[in-house]
Amino acid sequence: MAVGRAWQSIGLCLAISLSLAKAHTPFFDTHHVDGDINRATAYYWKRTEHGYVGTVEAHRGNLPRHTRVAVSLHSTTTEPCDIVVSCDGTKHSVPTFNRPCEQGCDPLTQTGHCVVHEQSISCFKTFSVSGKCSVAWRVELGHDHKTLLGDAAMTAGYTARLHGSWWANSYVTGWLVMIGGVVVAGVVVHSHDTPRAPSLPAVLAISAATVSASYMLAKLYHAQYECGGDAQAVGVALAELPFIAACFVLVATSNSALAPVCIAVFALVSFFVVGIGYSFGNWLLLAAAIGYKVLSPMPFTTTLNHRHNSDSAVVARKPKPL
Repeated sequence: MAVGRAWQSIGLCLAISLSLAKAHTPFFDTHHVDGDINRATAYYWKRTEHGYVGTVEAHRGNLPRHTRVAVSLHSTTTEPCDIVVSCDGTKHSVPTFNRPCEQGCDPLTQTGHCVVHEQSISCFKTFSVSGKCSVAWRVELGHDHKTLLGDAAMTAGYTARLHGSWWANSYVTGWLVMIGGVVVAGVVVHSHDTPRAPSLPAVLAISAATVSASYMLAKLYHAQYECGGDAQAVGVALAELPFIAACFVLVATSNSALAPVCIAVFALVSFFVVGIGYSFGNWLLLAAAIGYKVLSPMPFTTTLNHRHNSDSAVVARKPKPL
């Protein structure tokens, strides 16, 4: 039975990891700017057999007016990129071949970039940026930095994609989460037949801590290799520590009436703070907090202890051999 449960847990972890890998795939190659073009937005493309190919275009009525346009590469390239900015029929080729530039860093997503072109542009008929490059490239439009609630909640997903096929082409996060999940599954299965096996909410809380720790290690990896150890990028990665601590605080204070409620609120709030918990971890922690309120006092531990005591009682009632 324990072996069967182990394979079920490992299968679940593999399914989760495949979902994470799927999250690295962008949904588009051509972008139509439907929202406010002056709101700061970055557009990316996935690598194809022809390189990184994509287009950003704006419709009539939403054309740029003194709008910032910036083109960035993931790194300097020794191969020319064919990137063109078009405004009202006038085309401007962006020089990228062996162009020196200062490597920058986006601390929130721990990704490095190299700005090769930046200008303020106004168009009255048509606007587009299209191109093909051997390295990852992006277009940034707008200058009004507004963080919407939905964008804040999607920070973890955006970061995972930028760590993957959108930008860095490094899939550390998914592998770390999968390995961590398999380790947790093994520990739980190993302890399941002992009287002190963890309760279901405890398993969920420990799993949430594992997801968060895996995500933190992935962010630290990218902060070092993408941003050269930028202090802000490292700080964003270390913001996972309070989330990890909250997971174990929940387990340690499970008998408290107030602690699960506070942890549940923390799990919800952290959805909107620099991607803490990697979203999946937030849901696990929230489920653990609810579980302690709903399932208590009927966790796995109680069931196992009851079974253990019943077995002892049965043994005690056996007649003595003659």
